[in-house]
Amino acid sequence: MPELRQDLLSGDWVIFAPERGDRPDHLDRTRPEETDPAHCPFCPEHEHLTPPAILAWDEHKKGVIGSDWAVRVFANLYPALRVEGKVDARPDGFYDCMNGVGAHEIVVLSPRHGARPSALPPAQWRLVLDAFQARIHDLRGDMRMRHIQVFLNHGDRGGATQPHAHAQLLALPVVPPRVQQRAQRMHDHFTRRGRCMLCDIRAVEQKEKERIFLDTALITGFVPYAAVQPFAMWLIPATHLARFEDAESVDLDAMAAALHEALVRMDRLLERPDFQMVIHSAPFHGDGAPWRHWFIEILPVLSGTGGFEHATACRINTVLPEEAAAALADG
Repeated sequence: MPELRQDLLSGDWVIFAPERGDRPDHLDRTRPEETDPAHCPFCPEHEHLTPPAILAWDEHKKGVIGSDWAVRVFANLYPALRVEGKVDARPDGFYDCMNGVGAHEIVVLSPRHGARPSALPPAQWRLVLDAFQARIHDLRGDMRMRHIQVFLNHGDRGGATQPHAHAQLLALPVVPPRVQQRAQRMHDHFTRRGRCMLCDIRAVEQKEKERIFLDTALITGFVPYAAVQPFAMWLIPATHLARFEDAESVDLDAMAAALHEALVRMDRLLERPDFQMVIHSAPFHGDGAPWRHWFIEILPVLSGTGGFEHATACRINTVLPEEAAAALADG
């Protein structure tokens, strides 16, 4: 059973999952960038190499059995957290810990081996977003779960251990401190000004236009004013909504198109970098507070982080957001 332990100094929760060390490529820095599709566990016809499908849809969102799927979801074979058991938050002598109860799922974005996420057309991204929503709706019915993080690691430097494009969902029995900190800053802004912080940020970026690379009636894409790394991108929906899983069809269509456009521009400009993508959304329980607003963040991995960044949480960015946005817009 995995275990969560809390760092008393930072308040952060650390997941200890020794079984993930059994992965064939664990700590292997010499593995090739691409695996042979004949041996890829995420490819069609290789479903027996993964746990059974939790969700498998064709392009029309019709459930399928077998290999004619367009998007497929299954439990991670080497999960960071396990769905069985009780949370059992408890002291461990001087410290605090709890059982590693949660859920860890893989979402295969496409049956095409070697297809980068930028190669997925908007219709495929819409199918993927629908799959995310379906799984979140199912998992949030489990009262042990407090927060779910949807994320995509692509490429070795992006943290991926499989080259076949996929995302992951990790449902947690705690709300991570960083999520709480962001929520508190949003709450403080709302208390002072009576408005949503993300709505205000979107309005300012639209007015100044210096950092925008994509702007539609429903989605604004820009490099944030204090981007944590070069060419970081935010995609903010115009519709004010706390949780991604509650987004309506029209907003998902717009986000799918914006994701495709942002990733194509990134690949064209930065020559297909490794990257990470995360969905920022409110935790499961409690009301959809008026100060919360979901959005998507894309982070190209162009350099590593050093001791200074680790010690201070301050980032050193070598590309001004205004210059990055101009280059992305031209791309």
